[in-house]
Amino acid sequence: ALINPKLFADPLSPQTQMSSTGYSSILNQLACFSDIDFRKTGSIYLGHTDQKAERYQKFPNLLGWSKDHLRAVTSKDVQEMTGYQTPHDGVFYPDAGSVNPQKLVQKYLEGINVKTGQTVTPNDLTDFDVVVIANGADAIHLDILNDISFDLIRGQVTYIKQPENLTTLKHAISYGGYISATHNGILSVGATFDRETDQPIIKSDDNKKNIDLLAQALPDFDHELEVADEWVGIRCSTSDYFPVIGKLPNHKNIYTHLALGSAGTVTSLIGAELIASEITNTPLPVNLDTKKALLAQRFFDRKLKRAI
Repeated sequence: ALINPKLFADPLSPQTQMSSTGYSSILNQLACFSDIDFRKTGSIYLGHTDQKAERYQKFPNLLGWSKDHLRAVTSKDVQEMTGYQTPHDGVFYPDAGSVNPQKLVQKYLEGINVKTGQTVTPNDLTDFDVVVIANGADAIHLDILNDISFDLIRGQVTYIKQPENLTTLKHAISYGGYISATHNGILSVGATFDRETDQPIIKSDDNKKNIDLLAQALPDFDHELEVADEWVGIRCSTSDYFPVIGKLPNHKNIYTHLALGSAGTVTSLIGAELIASEITNTPLPVNLDTKKALLAQRFFDRKLKRAI
């Protein structure tokens, strides 16, 4: 899983705050963990459209980050940094990297009594002091969440062997899709966005889609590549592409931590910190506008407006 923030059009928006604060939070936490395969490779975002290229070049100044943590790069800079040609300028996050998500989850669960395979009915939810619903795509099966506009998006990742005639890739690169830094001779290339099915099935055509998109951004990859493996998963998102985190309306003890989309590794920790701060009545890790924007209440409000 890549550890880098998403770039949004408005640098002051709740989306940007959630992404940038989450990025800082997860990096601080990863520094305290061992045995999670965290690799600080740095990550380059390419402005693969004219609009994004212009936006990305402005981001370092708008966010006010030090050049040690975020800086604009030209296409020539990218070639010097990676050994790969690209027609696009972009930005570089030196602190970004990748982590093994399974090992990270196991680290989070250390010291916690976890019971799986338990049947829980709606009536059971009132028996607990606090309930946090964090079941990903399965949230669509809970009647209590029917008013939330979930969007399930299938995504396939393609693993290719590092071509022997090309430079070993030292940095992850995002360009609409993404390619990881080389690890054990393998490059991860992803990921598709498929709304045609919510089943985690492998599609051979998706490997070609991932590789074609890669070759558009990095033409050096525009030749026959050897696919080593593939993986598929189902993202849980929402109609407005923003997570649903916080207290569920009309329920004093039920919270949601859902719809993290394709950026869950970065935003999951800050989301958990936000819920914990609400439960314990301690200072919030994000500003009030961001907290409100994350609440499920927004879907109830929109439904009410449509009914009027």
